[in-house]
Parts: sequence; structure tokens; C-alpha cells
Amino acid sequence: MKVFNGKSAAEDYMSSHTLTFSTPELTLMRFAFWLSDMIPDPKNPGQQMPRIMAFVEEKDFAPVAIIDEDRFVPTGAVKTIGGGFMEVSIPRQDLAQSSVLNAAQNFQQLLSSVQNVAQTKIDSRSCYHT
Repeated sequence: MKVFNGKSAAEDYMSSHTLTFSTPELTLMRFAFWLSDMIPDPKNPGQQMPRIMAFVEEKDFAPVAIIDEDRFVPTGAVKTIGGGFMEVSIPRQDLAQSSVLNAAQNFQQLLSSVQNVAQTKIDSRSCYHT
């Protein structure tokens, strides 16, 4: 696969150009013009090529393994969800239980926490509006 080595190109440009009295937009524009300058082609004497082609390299990349899992197994790293009034503690459960049972239990805890928060808000409103 052919890859543009931008780091090498930027280092080469910056080694021969100054940033004095230059804005980021002007530097970028000058860098783009510099990359498009025609230079002698080292592989074909007498021919020219755009400077950007001097920074294009052939690289071999190993194929990336795609992880496509359709299930989630909690690691136990997250112990609580939320904060303030609505904080739900997630108990560490045996991983052998089915994920449907885990989801149902977590939903039950969430629902009871929401009901407790709602009841607390209702109680706090009634004491202010007497």
C-alpha cells in the first residue's frame, strides 16, 4: 500500500523554511505549494515529478482483526452508574448467569432507584408548598 509520509515532509519543509511573520494559514498554503513543486525524478533521469511523490512510500500493514461480538460480558470495572440523586450500584454477579437475567435484575434496580428519587422529589415539594 502506498502511504504519504507527512511527518517526513513536514520536517523537511520546516528545516528549510522559517515561521517568521507567518500565520498558520500562510504556512499551510506555502507547505501545499512546496509539496506541489516539480522536482527531478530520481528514478527517471530527465523527468520531473511533484515533490509530494518523493514522500510516498510503499508500506505493508498486517491485516487488522475485526472484533464482532454480539454479546457484552461486564468486567466489573464499573461499580456505579450515575451520580447525585440517582446512583445505581451494580452488584458483581456470577458470569455463568444468563445475560437476560442480568439485564432484568439491573433494570429492576434502576426502576426502584428511579421510583425512590421520584418519591423523594415529591416529598420535598410537599414540604415547601404548605
